[in-house]
Amino acid sequence: MRLRVTHYGEPILREVGEAVCTFDAELKQLAADMLETMHAEQGIGLAAQQINRALQLCVIEIRPPEGAEVPFAYTLDGTQPPLGLIMPLVLANPEVILTDPTESVYEEGCLSFPGVLGKVTRGSAVRCTYQDVDGNPHVLECDGLLARCILHEVDHLNGQLFIDAMDKRALKKNEARKKNCAAPAVTSSRRTRRAASSSPVGGSHTPTTLQLQGARPFRACLNRAPVARHRRPRPCGSAPCRQYAYWSPADGLGKCTRNPPTCVRTVR
Repeated sequence: MRLRVTHYGEPILREVGEAVCTFDAELKQLAADMLETMHAEQGIGLAAQQINRALQLCVIEIRPPEGAEVPFAYTLDGTQPPLGLIMPLVLANPEVILTDPTESVYEEGCLSFPGVLGKVTRGSAVRCTYQDVDGNPHVLECDGLLARCILHEVDHLNGQLFIDAMDKRALKKNEARKKNCAAPAVTSSRRTRRAASSSPVGGSHTPTTLQLQGARPFRACLNRAPVARHRRPRPCGSAPCRQYAYWSPADGLGKCTRNPPTCVRTVR
């Protein structure tokens, strides 16, 4: 059964998972549901916190295209079985030790942050001890993409997110996207309500209030051309209108309808 993926802003993503103590049919079904959800979301890893469960449990599956070279080295319990025999991985109570602290940089994403990508620095190789769905202990040593994926998911199990380790420039660039994927919250703005209830003096059109993300509320007419999204409203600054500029999409100017002769400024 496909499960709902939790998004940034939900408290569960910051919770440390409890140890898995019971290895039964219920745990196997949970792992199967997590794998189904991961595949449906086109991911390569998923932690229990991402399906609203605070457990030390995650799933991983990395399969290169048929005939392609495996992009990482690995051993499982001292041997190297075919990758198809060990994938998908279900890791219960994983503990990770860096075996190669040499740092590498890679652009990561996360199913709990749709559309957010950023460079993250991590160690190059790990040794991971874990239990499978039957409670059997294993030791997995790997590097490359598999090591990075394990580190990413184990961070989730301990309440840490990839944005905590993301390059600061990339984090700043993704700030708007991060807000977009946050859990929805109901907010109210007194300024927005005031703008919605008022109408421009001297205008013959019926106005509506539009809100751009991260921008101040402004007013535009329903029967004018659509407003370009990359343009942002700026305060008019001329008396008596000191709050909003009114878009004139045809010429790209922000015009205040209260005092057109003196209140015109280009908006870029």
